[in-house]
Amino acid sequence: MKYNCFVLIALLAAAVALSGCSDGKPRRTPVSGRVIFEGIEQPAEGVIYFAPVSGDLKRPGFAKFNSSGQYSVTSFGREKQDGLLPGTYKVYVEAFKSIPTPEEPNPPSYVPTIYQSAEKTPLELVVPSGGKKITQDFTITK
Repeated sequence: MKYNCFVLIALLAAAVALSGCSDGKPRRTPVSGRVIFEGIEQPAEGVIYFAPVSGDLKRPGFAKFNSSGQYSVTSFGREKQDGLLPGTYKVYVEAFKSIPTPEEPNPPSYVPTIYQSAEKTPLELVVPSGGKKITQDFTITK
């Protein structure tokens, strides 16, 4: 009886430990780096977006970046930096000089037009499977 109780407790402990190892979502790769503004005024902050163009599971990602351009990507959480799924992503950036309002929905941007949409941006990131952390800087030029 004591042996069976011990085995049951050990199995329950293992189940609890293993359930804490995964959030139930597909495996992601941590992605971080800097958005560098070359020859352009550096914004106080902005957002960098990752639009999937290939991969088994297409899920976009994004990250807020600070005044030094530092970012860390999330795909499933607003603040949790959980990374990107494997695949290829078009990368685009938003950094407005003032907050969009109903009167001015498209205020002036620090970012040249070519970098403001997934359709036009030349920036791309390939995330291989395997989950090894990626550090990638993106340079925005005039």
